[in-house]
Amino acid sequence: MPDPSDEPPVWATDRFHLCETVPNCKLFGGGAYTKNGFAYAFLYAASASPRDYLDGSVIIARAPGGMKPEAGSTEMSIAEDQSENFVTRGLRHTMKARTPVVLITKNNNKLMTAGMPHEYCVLGHYKPTHIWWEKHKPISGKSDPKDGLRYRLERLNPYEEKAWFQPKGTEEIFPPGWFDPPIVASCCSCRGTFQQKYLQGWICVNKDCRAYWKLPAPSGQLQPLDITSLIYDPRFLKQKTTWPEERSLFFPLEYRPMEVTEDTRGEDFYSRAGWNGLVCPNCRGCIMRMSFLGWDCETPGCNYQVRVPLDKPMSASAITDSGPAFPLTDGYTPSQDVVYSDTIRVCKQICDDNFRMARYNLPIPGPDCYVVHKISNATINKAPGGPNDMFKQLQCTDIGLRRRRIGSEKRKEPKYTRHLFVNVGYDYNFVASGSEKSVPFAKVKAEAVRDVRTRLNWSTAQLIARALGRPFEEVREWYKRQEFNECLILSYFQDQAIGFHDDGEPGLGPNIATISLGDTGIMLFRMKKTRYSGVSKAGIYDWEYPPIPGCFKYKERLAQHDTIVRNAPTKNKQEYWKEAAKKLGLNKYFETPPVVLKIMLRHGDEAVMLGALLQKYYDHSVSHVGRIRFALTCRYIDPTQPREDGKPKGIPEPDMRLYDGSQLPLPRDRFGNPIRSGWEWEADEDFNGYQEFEGYNEEELRQMAEDDEDEGEDDAGLDGGDDEDF
Repeated sequence: MPDPSDEPPVWATDRFHLCETVPNCKLFGGGAYTKNGFAYAFLYAASASPRDYLDGSVIIARAPGGMKPEAGSTEMSIAEDQSENFVTRGLRHTMKARTPVVLITKNNNKLMTAGMPHEYCVLGHYKPTHIWWEKHKPISGKSDPKDGLRYRLERLNPYEEKAWFQPKGTEEIFPPGWFDPPIVASCCSCRGTFQQKYLQGWICVNKDCRAYWKLPAPSGQLQPLDITSLIYDPRFLKQKTTWPEERSLFFPLEYRPMEVTEDTRGEDFYSRAGWNGLVCPNCRGCIMRMSFLGWDCETPGCNYQVRVPLDKPMSASAITDSGPAFPLTDGYTPSQDVVYSDTIRVCKQICDDNFRMARYNLPIPGPDCYVVHKISNATINKAPGGPNDMFKQLQCTDIGLRRRRIGSEKRKEPKYTRHLFVNVGYDYNFVASGSEKSVPFAKVKAEAVRDVRTRLNWSTAQLIARALGRPFEEVREWYKRQEFNECLILSYFQDQAIGFHDDGEPGLGPNIATISLGDTGIMLFRMKKTRYSGVSKAGIYDWEYPPIPGCFKYKERLAQHDTIVRNAPTKNKQEYWKEAAKKLGLNKYFETPPVVLKIMLRHGDEAVMLGALLQKYYDHSVSHVGRIRFALTCRYIDPTQPREDGKPKGIPEPDMRLYDGSQLPLPRDRFGNPIRSGWEWEADEDFNGYQEFEGYNEEELRQMAEDDEDEGEDDAGLDGGDDEDF
């Protein structure tokens, strides 16, 4: 295949690099990107259909959707009649507004007349000019033709420049506007007016008309059009569509790079613009911001990079607080948590050691499983080595925060986390794929990372002592057997989040503690889908875990669960579990479980999850408001559990530091007396027994969970149907 005439204006090695660099091109999971009712970008790739067309000026392609592989073949073919979905409606709006769309091709596009030099290449901006219905015949020809939509797009080329992807040394023989205007006629049946699209003759393209896709026979009767021999009418194909003032329509294919000046503030690089991708000015490749330090071009031989100044950290005073109604003081900070379910038992809040502590008991059988929110105050945050100092250190020190691949490195199309992270201490399987494993505590440059383990060990031991009603020193000695030996540090820039997940894995200790630094985090809890619905995605009954209050059909499942498990056969268990699920009417797997608890994590707050079964029954997600947030989460990893490659998960590094938050001065009343309340947890009978916020219905709580569900994609409007397909 000949080389193209020029290099593409923008190219990428994978989808993520492309989608984060080219504006309005969020093609993370499909072939089209729409937003707010408008279409913005299309991926034109391998799955071409009959009558697709491409030259230096015009592209004709079928609409996305309705494609499936044919039996016994890897070829994609239209399997059912299409409908005018949100993609086509968005393109109609875009066409009426005379707004161009971005077209991208992949190097497997068989219609390209020149070899594509990179995996993904941006073809340029195109004007959508026509959308019409026609009959599509499956590639095998074994089934009846299906109704489908087709688009015509014309390259936005007001200065009549040669397309970069045209074969080198060639010229376009018939540029747009060369032929006479296309024939226009009206249908005698539906009165619709359409241009003639095929040399075979004019046909009606209104699929609701009785004359649709038919030509008059010599007898005068209408007969179906022969799909196999259609040829585009060059008058239609090569017509020139001119938009008013199209010479002024210049849309950049890249985000404007951030400029570092004397006035640049640290928080500017944590904004949404601060983690957009850049187009390398040297090689034109897409560069994702993979590192906390900035952008690095990964093209071999290209050393272009942009560095973020580490000497301009965002100060703690610039943190976006969750609500001015509760300014941070040396007193006990009020809670802004919300309980959405009466299945959660709330304990009376304890105020001690400058923390306001709120405990939420979850309805899980066996040993207590609960979440404690420790709400910080100004005394804690301003203390030497406290949250304010930790926040500054993490911004000014390179601790290895990076975005990493999700899943296997063998995966053809890589995906990356939306947040940056590094793991310290023993290996934790959450760490994304690849050879990058944990680093020892002793090798981390930031004192804050080494100190946080000690701080959270003290907090967790203190909470256990309260729960058991035992002296703290006694519990602390016992607790050392499972003190935290791992810390996962995550950083979130503006609009970054982590979707619903659990922290469970083999060898993980029962307690997990995290401290939030920076802007306010919003932590949501919901039941896991299988626990909530009682059935797996494959339709298998959830036999391993008894149902709990708040799940779907709780009473029916509870009454029969033990019997179902006890009567399970030794053979053909899968069929037995499926039949059990059917008899109970468990068909809600794809229904999103409602949110049951929201915790507002302000700067310096801690959240502690206690109880191993908590991770088996509940998922949690975290988003945040503002520019930057760090989450430092500590766990105990069983040292005897090997890694997947058989190597040890780390080396023992006992926590030799001492932290005692009880030594900080307590809040005092007007007479100078220290203020504290309670020692042991007690049920808050004034709160329990009813749903706190009756204004929320279950559908709204499900929607809240869905809105927070996915960390891999941007706004709604992704066509997840036809991967790599226009």
